[in-house]
Amino acid sequence: MEQERPSTLQWTDREAASGEVFRLGRDVGLRDGEFTLRIEASVTPDADYREGAVAAVRELSQRWGGPVVLVLDFVGYGPPGPGESLKLCRDLVATESLAEITLLHKPWMPRLLVSGVVKVLKGVGVPVSLVEAS
Repeated sequence: MEQERPSTLQWTDREAASGEVFRLGRDVGLRDGEFTLRIEASVTPDADYREGAVAAVRELSQRWGGPVVLVLDFVGYGPPGPGESLKLCRDLVATESLAEITLLHKPWMPRLLVSGVVKVLKGVGVPVSLVEAS
Protein backbone atom coordinates (compact mmCIF):
# COMPACT_ATOMS: atom_id res chain seq x y z
CA MET A 1 0.00 0.00 0.00
CA GLU A 2 1.41 3.40 -1.04
CA GLN A 3 1.81 5.89 1.79
CA GLU A 4 0.36 9.36 1.21
CA ARG A 5 2.90 12.18 0.95
CA PRO A 6 2.60 14.86 3.65
CA SER A 7 2.08 17.70 1.13
CA THR A 8 -0.70 16.06 -0.88
CA LEU A 9 -3.71 18.21 -1.79
CA GLN A 10 -6.88 16.93 -0.10
CA TRP A 11 -10.12 18.61 -1.11
CA THR A 12 -12.63 19.20 1.66
CA ASP A 13 -15.36 21.10 -0.23
CA ARG A 14 -14.59 22.57 -3.65
CA GLU A 15 -18.05 24.18 -3.71
CA ALA A 16 -17.85 25.91 -0.30
CA ALA A 17 -19.26 29.45 -0.28
CA SER A 18 -17.15 30.06 2.82
CA GLY A 19 -14.92 28.07 5.13
CA GLU A 20 -12.63 25.14 4.47
CA VAL A 21 -11.99 24.18 0.86
CA PHE A 22 -8.87 21.99 1.06
CA ARG A 23 -5.92 20.86 3.13
CA LEU A 24 -2.36 20.80 1.90
CA GLY A 25 -0.20 19.08 4.46
CA ARG A 26 -0.97 20.88 7.73
CA ASP A 27 -2.09 24.02 5.88
CA VAL A 28 -5.78 24.79 5.45
CA GLY A 29 -7.31 26.65 2.49
CA LEU A 30 -10.39 28.68 3.38
CA ARG A 31 -12.77 30.59 1.16
CA ASP A 32 -13.07 34.07 2.65
CA GLY A 33 -15.04 35.85 -0.06
CA GLU A 34 -16.14 35.57 -3.66
CA PHE A 35 -12.58 35.27 -5.02
CA THR A 36 -10.56 35.17 -1.78
CA LEU A 37 -8.65 32.11 -0.66
CA ARG A 38 -6.95 32.39 2.73
CA ILE A 39 -4.30 29.82 3.53
CA GLU A 40 -3.58 29.18 7.18
CA ALA A 41 0.06 28.37 6.56
CA SER A 42 2.35 26.56 8.96
CA VAL A 43 4.69 24.58 6.70
CA THR A 44 7.51 25.48 4.35
CA PRO A 45 6.45 24.46 0.85
CA ASP A 46 8.24 21.65 -0.95
CA ALA A 47 7.82 20.50 -4.57
CA ASP A 48 4.69 18.42 -3.78
CA TYR A 49 3.15 21.34 -1.90
CA ARG A 50 3.88 23.67 -4.83
CA GLU A 51 2.22 21.27 -7.25
CA GLY A 52 -0.87 20.95 -5.02
CA ALA A 53 -1.18 24.69 -4.39
CA VAL A 54 -0.92 25.52 -8.09
CA ALA A 55 -3.55 22.88 -8.95
CA ALA A 56 -5.88 24.17 -6.22
CA VAL A 57 -5.63 27.84 -7.25
CA ARG A 58 -6.12 26.95 -10.92
CA GLU A 59 -9.21 24.84 -10.20
CA LEU A 60 -10.75 27.35 -7.78
CA SER A 61 -10.23 30.19 -10.25
CA GLN A 62 -12.14 28.19 -12.87
CA ARG A 63 -14.91 27.23 -10.43
CA TRP A 64 -15.24 30.73 -8.97
CA GLY A 65 -15.17 32.44 -12.35
CA GLY A 66 -12.15 34.67 -11.93
CA PRO A 67 -8.63 35.10 -10.61
CA VAL A 68 -8.04 34.24 -6.95
CA VAL A 69 -6.81 36.66 -4.31
CA LEU A 70 -4.54 34.51 -2.16
CA VAL A 71 -4.19 35.62 1.46
CA LEU A 72 -1.24 34.08 3.30
CA ASP A 73 -2.03 33.84 7.00
CA PHE A 74 1.01 32.38 8.74
CA VAL A 75 -0.07 30.52 11.86
CA GLY A 76 3.32 28.98 12.47
CA TYR A 77 6.79 30.40 12.01
CA GLY A 78 6.32 32.26 8.75
CA PRO A 79 7.06 33.52 6.34
CA PRO A 80 9.19 30.62 5.12
CA GLY A 81 12.53 30.93 3.39
CA PRO A 82 12.65 32.09 -0.20
CA GLY A 83 13.63 28.90 -2.11
CA GLU A 84 10.48 26.85 -2.69
CA SER A 85 8.26 29.78 -1.68
CA LEU A 86 9.60 31.89 -4.54
CA LYS A 87 9.10 29.01 -6.98
CA LEU A 88 5.55 28.59 -5.68
CA CYS A 89 4.72 32.27 -6.18
CA ARG A 90 6.19 32.28 -9.70
CA ASP A 91 4.23 29.14 -10.62
CA LEU A 92 1.02 30.67 -9.26
CA VAL A 93 1.52 33.81 -11.34
CA ALA A 94 2.21 31.69 -14.44
CA THR A 95 -1.23 30.02 -14.13
CA GLU A 96 -2.95 33.37 -14.77
CA SER A 97 -5.41 32.20 -12.09
CA LEU A 98 -3.99 34.52 -9.44
CA ALA A 99 -5.06 38.15 -9.01
CA GLU A 100 -2.64 38.90 -6.17
CA ILE A 101 -1.07 37.62 -2.99
CA THR A 102 -1.78 39.40 0.26
CA LEU A 103 0.64 38.69 3.06
CA LEU A 104 -0.79 39.24 6.55
CA HIS A 105 1.81 40.84 8.79
CA LYS A 106 1.37 39.69 12.38
CA PRO A 107 2.95 41.37 15.42
CA TRP A 108 5.32 38.42 16.02
CA MET A 109 6.76 38.63 12.49
CA PRO A 110 9.96 40.70 12.10
CA ARG A 111 9.05 43.70 9.93
CA LEU A 112 12.44 43.75 8.20
CA LEU A 113 12.13 40.09 7.16
CA VAL A 114 8.57 40.51 5.91
CA SER A 115 9.45 43.68 3.98
CA GLY A 116 12.36 41.84 2.40
CA VAL A 117 10.12 38.98 1.30
CA VAL A 118 7.66 41.43 -0.26
CA LYS A 119 10.49 43.24 -2.13
CA VAL A 120 11.87 39.95 -3.48
CA LEU A 121 8.43 38.84 -4.67
CA LYS A 122 7.67 42.17 -6.33
CA GLY A 123 11.11 42.07 -7.93
CA VAL A 124 10.23 38.88 -9.80
CA GLY A 125 6.81 40.11 -10.89
CA VAL A 126 4.56 38.67 -8.20
CA PRO A 127 1.60 40.95 -7.43
CA VAL A 128 1.92 41.10 -3.65
CA SER A 129 0.78 43.41 -0.89
CA LEU A 130 1.40 43.53 2.83
CA VAL A 131 -1.52 44.06 5.22
CA GLU A 132 -1.39 44.41 8.98
CA ALA A 133 -3.31 41.56 10.59
CA SER A 134 -6.12 42.66 12.82
